[in-house]
Amino acid sequence: GVPDRVNDEVFIAMSKALNFINPDELSMQCILIALNRFLQ
Repeated sequence: GVPDRVNDEVFIAMSKALNFINPDELSMQCILIALNRFLQ
């Protein structure tokens, strides 16, 4: 599997990118939850 640290870094990078692209926090959280489940 992928090391947790790498997953965390990717997750944080995606969080920042999505936050920059889409300021709607609720939508961002839904996307991140989906991405997090996908990565796991």
